[in-house]
Amino acid sequence: MSKLIGYIVMLLGVVVISARVVLKNVVAQVPLLNDTKITAIAGLILLIIGFFLTNPSSSTKTPKHLPVYDKTGKKIVGYREGK
Repeated sequence: MSKLIGYIVMLLGVVVISARVVLKNVVAQVPLLNDTKITAIAGLILLIIGFFLTNPSSSTKTPKHLPVYDKTGKKIVGYREGK
């Protein structure tokens, strides 16, 4: 679900950046989007937020408890905490 939201936010960022170029007449009537710097900064911020939503941190991917095997490597004798 988080990745989907991230992709939507990134798409919105691209739309905001490209709207100034493609839809000059429509953007000129919206006071907030009339300034080119504000439009570019807002689009970049949306792209960065979307990127971080689509790429979760690596700490969520590592398991908390890792198995400890005996000397033969076949039988689990316990668990240890992962980093």
